[in-house]
Parts: sequence; structure tokens; C-alpha cells
Amino acid sequence: MTDKPKIFFDLDGTVLDVSARHYRIYERTTRAFGGTSLSKREYWRSKQEKLSWPDMLTKSGVTLNKLDDFMAVFIAEIENPEELAQDNLIEGVAETLQKLHSEGYCMYLVSLRRGHEKFLQQLKDLGIARYFAETLSGHTDENTPDLKASLIASKLGDGRGVMIGDTEADVLAAKKIGIVSVAVTSGIRSEAFLRELNPDYILDDATSLPAVLEQF
Repeated sequence: MTDKPKIFFDLDGTVLDVSARHYRIYERTTRAFGGTSLSKREYWRSKQEKLSWPDMLTKSGVTLNKLDDFMAVFIAEIENPEELAQDNLIEGVAETLQKLHSEGYCMYLVSLRRGHEKFLQQLKDLGIARYFAETLSGHTDENTPDLKASLIASKLGDGRGVMIGDTEADVLAAKKIGIVSVAVTSGIRSEAFLRELNPDYILDDATSLPAVLEQF
């Protein structure tokens, strides 16, 4: 029986670079609602600092009475297969997953995406599904740390665990169930924002995880 910790990976921003997909839909939807989109750099910086959608739309020249309609379009588009095709594996992460898998780590992928089947198909298309013992997903508009914590706890058992992700939901979920929290700055939150959450580790990206695991 192995004493290695189970590793729980977030997907978007941790394994995948989703910035092109998110910006492409934001830009197109902003234009459809008569606004002027921010540059990709400014948009992503605003997301990393957790600027609210009302504030984002105000900066983009979209009136707030269109907020609900804007979000309905954005959400309807964000997980379409043709949009998911815009995602790319973060450089070096596939090799990291292969390394950890070959070393006997049991790994799970945890995502709060809405469409589980689309999620699974994307992993197969990217060639990384084989590295994970199971893929866990669910969606809620509230209490996302609680949902992620529940998904992780369902597979953790009495062993040790590590959660690696790019948002507050990942860090807070790990803290809730008492496992190691690893935050990465490769996704949708900035280092300054993540540092305020006091994770156990902050990394540039998931490729540095093996070095962290050597300390266990």
C-alpha cells in the first residue's frame, strides 16, 4: 500500500491555458451588446484581480441592464466544443502528469464545469485522460469551495492529499478538508490575490509540483 498522497488537480488555469477561449467569447459577446472590449492583457489582468462582471462590463461600455443577457450568452458559449478547442495544455504539464503517474501517484481531476461529457471528451482529445484515476465534476453558482471539498473528500479516504489549483475555490477547499493546498499563478488569479489566501505553497505553474512532493 502506497503512502504517497493523492493529488487533486484543478483543470482550467492549472492544467489548461484557457485564456484564449475566455477572451474570444468575452470579445465577441461584448461586441454583440454594443460595447468595446478591453485588450486581452487588460481583460486577463482584471480577471486575475477578480474584477466583478458588472465592473468588467462597465469598463467595456456595456450597460448594466444588459448584464443578465450578456452572462446568459457567455455561459451558453463557454463550453461549446468549438470553443473548448481553443484551450491548450500549459507548457510542460503533460510531461509532469506523465512523470507523477509513472511514479505511482494516484491523481484525480476536479472541475466545476457544467458539462461533464464535454469535459471528458476534451481530456481524451488532449491525450491526458489516462493519467487520472477518475475525473470529478459538478457545478453550483454558490459555495464552490464546499462543492470542491465534497468532491475531493469522496475520494480522499483516510490518506493524505494535495490540491493544486489557480483559484480561491481550490485553496479554500483544501483548507476545509485539511489537505495540502498548492496555488498556481498560471490561471485566473494573480499571485497577490492567492497569497492573501495563505496556501501552503504558491508556484508559477504545475510543473513545479514534483519538487514540492519531494518534501513529503
